[in-house]
Amino acid sequence: MEDCYQVLGVTRTATADEIKQAYRGLIKACHPDLNSSTQAADWTLQLNEAYNVLCDSEAKRAHDRALDVPRIAAVMERSEAVFDPAFRCT
Repeated sequence: MEDCYQVLGVTRTATADEIKQAYRGLIKACHPDLNSSTQAADWTLQLNEAYNVLCDSEAKRAHDRALDVPRIAAVMERSEAVFDPAFRCT
């Protein structure tokens, strides 16, 4: 799944009202009845999925944890790259 925050164009600290406002604005612009693009239906599905995840507190927590996993892995890789087991603090 994509980053739901990016799909809706909000930050991770966005309030429920900000998320709702972003969703409503985007869904109006992307709805297949109002948008003649061939991708309008796909955009609508993505927006609905992202909004449903961010509105459900448990799904949002799971989504946030999933977003944090690659960040944690990247930090671990960097720290392992500079870690020298022969180095000793005296």
